Parts: sequence; C-alpha cells; structure tokens
Amino acid sequence: GRIDSDLDGAFRLCVQFCQFIAKLNNGCSVDAPRKLFEWAMDYRCYTLEILQKDLEARVNWGSDQQPIIHEFDMSGGGETKLVDDAKLAFAFSERLDAKKLFFVC
Repeated sequence: GRIDSDLDGAFRLCVQFCQFIAKLNNGCSVDAPRKLFEWAMDYRCYTLEILQKDLEARVNWGSDQQPIIHEFDMSGGGETKLVDDAKLAFAFSERLDAKKLFFVC
C-alpha cells in the first residue's frame, strides 16, 4: 500500500542499480541495464532483508548472486556498505530531516 508522507516513519528510498551481468538460474547470462528505483516505506520496521526483497521484486538476478548495497551520502560523505540492520538503522537516523535515503548497488 501507499505510505502517506505525513506519517512519522515514512521515508523515500532511491536506489541506483549499476549495470551488471545477471547470472540467471537457468544458466543464461543477461545484461541488466543501469536503473534508478524509488519507493516509499516505513523505516521503523524496515530491515536489510526487506530491502533485498524489495530489490528482488524490481531487479532480476540469479540465486547465487547477492547485491552489495551501499548508502550514498549526498552531502559528500561517500558510500557506506550496509552490512547489517544496525548500519541501515543508523543511515535512517542520520537522514530523519530529509526523509530520503540514497542507495547504490
């Protein structure tokens, strides 16, 4: 469902997916083009696992592949690899004013 941006926990996620070769389970290799996705979610109950499921619904890759997700700091702080839910929660807490997070995969 759509999340109203007036809600306390509402955040917008922007994910830049770089071009990559998807190695599908049927043995095919597919060129996956660079894409930008954006969607709204509630950060208070959002985990790295949910983020990966949300990405899987949008990008096709093989089961032996795993996206490496980095949070991108728009103010020039560079990229931080998201290794666990604590890093993700910290990224949300640092962006509470903007209510927007940028990820690069």
